[in-house]
Amino acid sequence: MALPSLNLLLDVSLEASRLSAEAMVGSFFAAAFVIVIPAAGILIWVSQKDALTR
Repeated sequence: MALPSLNLLLDVSLEASRLSAEAMVGSFFAAAFVIVIPAAGILIWVSQKDALTR
């Protein structure tokens, strides 16, 4: 198995690896809620407003 040997090579525990992976996934979700979703909402609102004024 590659993962346990990689952890032994880097001297990192499995718990530290798991916590790091969870933090990375959490930051992706946080970025989606902070940046992607509001930007999509604003773009949809602007495009709908523009369609009404034509």
